[in-house]
Amino acid sequence: MVSAAASADHFPDNLRISGFGSIALTKGGDDDFGFRSNVSQEGEFGNWSFRPDSVLGVQVDATFSDSLKGTLQLVGKDRPENGLEESVEAAYLSYNIDPRWTLRAGRLGLDLLPMSEYENIGFAYDWVRPPVDYYGLIPFSYLDGVDLRYSRPAGPGTLSAKLYAGKTKNVFESFYQHNFFELQPFYGASLRYELNNFALTASYARSKIQDFSNPNVDLLKGYLLSLPPITGGRDVVETLRLDGVQTEYYSLAAEYRTGPWKATAEIAYLDSEGELFLPFLGGYAGLSRRFGDVSLFGLVSHARTTEDAAKLDAPLLPQPLGHYIQRALNSVQSDQKTFSLGARWDLRSNMALKMQWDRTWVEEGEAFLWGRETEQTPSAKLDTFTLSMDFVF
Repeated sequence: MVSAAASADHFPDNLRISGFGSIALTKGGDDDFGFRSNVSQEGEFGNWSFRPDSVLGVQVDATFSDSLKGTLQLVGKDRPENGLEESVEAAYLSYNIDPRWTLRAGRLGLDLLPMSEYENIGFAYDWVRPPVDYYGLIPFSYLDGVDLRYSRPAGPGTLSAKLYAGKTKNVFESFYQHNFFELQPFYGASLRYELNNFALTASYARSKIQDFSNPNVDLLKGYLLSLPPITGGRDVVETLRLDGVQTEYYSLAAEYRTGPWKATAEIAYLDSEGELFLPFLGGYAGLSRRFGDVSLFGLVSHARTTEDAAKLDAPLLPQPLGHYIQRALNSVQSDQKTFSLGARWDLRSNMALKMQWDRTWVEEGEAFLWGRETEQTPSAKLDTFTLSMDFVF
């Protein structure tokens, strides 16, 4: 959280106000592909824009006693809805039961991926954004629920474990339509071992998709159910169903530091039973080298859906309806690789200037991570350029 990255004056004695931000100008995509940092955003089709990566956040930490603390965090960024509910990314109470056990309740940072709790704080890492191939599919960043953390020495290192349960919301944008749904119940566990300059984290989570909503899909389902049974309309509705679909998440991450060098790697697998939310495998590896106030870094990443799109088997459906539905099923496929180079210059103890270039190779018709006007995208080689000023206060 911010308190780990910035210092701020106390006002009054039991309150601490801090903040963070990124002013980022990004150019990516082309006429067919719209760059976006995650699937909840609309794409930028070859334009320079501040929208994809700019963030502003404020955090208030309150200390009520040696054991009881509270945190409130408000974040403004590009998202489908920017009301107060969406902008509150953390609002919880934390209670230290003893030096080893900590209980939190409220709106928490989602401990699904290692950077999930601080991915909005660009100053906390060298790159301009978390790798899109890896983090772009999972735009939800909070959990409404509880978590319990346990930490203890383990040999020469430290072992910590966390259990959590609650619910969260997710949204992805496709062809200028927002698809909203909840993940409830959402529960999981993570295990982390730290030894000197090395850390290893393993995570697992399980959830169920609920309350899926897309106006076009809802209209389509209603029409399909009105068709004669011989057309297979009801079977197609079942194919398009997301409510009640079970999802599971597995991730493994490692980090190593030695002198001016830092190496990180993560891999994750998302398993899903839904035809509109295919199983997904992603990973990345990064290396950075510090030279005084300047860090140079490189990243490689890969993301792909691990199953082919479902093939519609309803020859008696009216056309072009069947073709339209098949296009929707095809649109959730993804297969892309990215190579990134960049630099970070720490201008002050709380401010850094970053530059990054990304080269992404996208396979034909498998561009789910990009904004598109049609699912029939060609294979492509795309460049993304970003200049960012990150700060904490």
